[in-house]
Parts: sequence; structure tokens; C-alpha cells
Amino acid sequence: MEPYELYVSLGLAIAAGLLIGIERELSAPRDSADGSFLGGARTHPLVALVAGLSVLVSRETGWPVVVAAFASLILFLVVNFFDDVRRGAERGLTSEAAFLVSFLLGALSLTRDVIRPREYKFLAVAGVAVVATALFSAKPALNPLVRRLSRQDVVATLKFLILSVVVLPLLPDRAFGPFDALNPRQIGTLVVLMAGSAFSDTPPSCTRYMVGTRGKGEASTGANHLGFRCVRG
Repeated sequence: MEPYELYVSLGLAIAAGLLIGIERELSAPRDSADGSFLGGARTHPLVALVAGLSVLVSRETGWPVVVAAFASLILFLVVNFFDDVRRGAERGLTSEAAFLVSFLLGALSLTRDVIRPREYKFLAVAGVAVVATALFSAKPALNPLVRRLSRQDVVATLKFLILSVVVLPLLPDRAFGPFDALNPRQIGTLVVLMAGSAFSDTPPSCTRYMVGTRGKGEASTGANHLGFRCVRG
């Protein structure tokens, strides 16, 4: 370990926890209207620092010290959660998840072999901290969006994801047929692009599509391009 790496790793752990903690403290009036508040700009950096120090100590004593620190955090979160439930407070699990992320980022900052080289580790910790903070603060924007979604929107999205993420990578990327003219991967990519274009342009009032012409002529004429038209029903 280079002389400065320890201080950079500890500083990164504190910075990641501080970023999440500031967001949690600013979100406290929205998420904890009943007065329940786990911690913010001071608690999260301390949790990340404890995680990093436990990993540092574990290099000499072994991983049980990290397990003990993590178990202590879990015990604290569980006791606090059940105390809120006993008092009838309405709350989610975002605050508990934020503490877990702070702890894990602090621990990851002090590891040596999980992500190599260390520059990638620093980028991974910083990137995850930023993305997690953005997700924690996205509640005012995400909740109205989720309320506008219908069951059909979710099913259509899942179908598209299955097609693009599951089916497409399984298609063979080699030529078949006469003159090697058919490549399943390329055909699948074209289908996904067409489906994605239609999916992104679908108005909420469309229930299905039917073939129609883009021009004013008959669909049977070669001068017209075939397309899809929204059917409102």
C-alpha cells in the first residue's frame, strides 16, 4: 500500500457517507413527518468510517470484526424500525437502505482485492455514492411517475426487456441460409430497434397497432411506405 492510499481511502469513505447523509437530512421533513429520523450529515459519514476502519483492522485480525460491525448496524436498524412500528409510524425502508449503502461503500473503500486497480475502486465507490444519492432524492419525481403507470405499461415494458435483454443475446451471431444472407443476431437487433421505436412513440391511448400507409395512396402501391397506425379503443 502506498503511503497516501490509506488516507485517500478513508477520505473517500467519509465523502461517500457525507454525500448520502446530506441528502437524507434534507429529505427528513418529507420522509419523517412523524418525527422519526435515523441520521443525516454526521451519522452516515461515521457509519462509513466505522465500516472502513473495521476492514482496516480485519487485515490483522480477520473478517469477524467486519461482521460484528455490520451486525451491530443491522441490530440498530431493526430496533429502530420495530420501535417506529410500535408507535404506529408510517414509513418505508429508504433510511435503512441508505445506512447499508453507506456502510458497504465505506467498507469497499478500504478493500484491496475486490476491485483492481485502486483507481477503478475509487471511481466505483464515488459512482455508486452519486447514483445512490440520486435515487434517494428522486422520490418527489418518481412517485408521480409511478402513479401514472398502468398495469399494461408494466407488462409492455417487461416484454420489451425480455426481448432485448434475454432473447437477443441468445441468438447466434453467424450467417445461415442461402448465400449466408440470414444472421439471427442482426435480425433480432433490427426487431428490437423497431420495437423500441414503436414502444417509445406509443401514446397512452393506443391499445394496438394496424398496418397503414404513410402516404395518401393505396397500401398496395409500391410508391407508398408501410407503417403502423395507432388504434384508439
